[in-house]
Amino acid sequence: MGYWSDAAESEGGPKSPPGWHFYQVTRAMRVTKGGREFRSKNGDPQLFVIFEDEDGLEASQMFTLSAKAGWTLAKFLSRAGVDLAALDSEGIAIDDWASETFARERLEGLGAWAFCEHEQSGERTYTNLAFAHLDEVPADVLEKRKERVAASEKLAAALDDSDIPF
Repeated sequence: MGYWSDAAESEGGPKSPPGWHFYQVTRAMRVTKGGREFRSKNGDPQLFVIFEDEDGLEASQMFTLSAKAGWTLAKFLSRAGVDLAALDSEGIAIDDWASETFARERLEGLGAWAFCEHEQSGERTYTNLAFAHLDEVPADVLEKRKERVAASEKLAAALDDSDIPF
């Protein structure tokens, strides 16, 4: 197949490559485009979260919203800097995340470091994200990130509006 045929059959945007990346939540969904609710094999509600890495490439993660599997969402939230004790004191339960509006308001824009792996299941490739605390991210990865940020800031300063002739 060619590019256009492959692209038509793909899901979402280009996938984030394997390795360490800083991911930011861009969307959180409870239902498919066709209107079907995301549910686990056991029938528990699920939250489909789409992340973007520093290059704008996508990765996704499915979070099952049950007391037994809620630790995966809790792990992401803690790695993204959310105060889990505050969620407890506010009385927020795992079931509350089943509201798409509630989830979007609290998730979109959050970011965390993760190691991305690709898993093949039949014809599809899925991303698997292992979220990490900052001290778990290798030093060379953090150094490269600092260099990228510095280069971006330098470029932005060079493109000062006063230098543009229109």
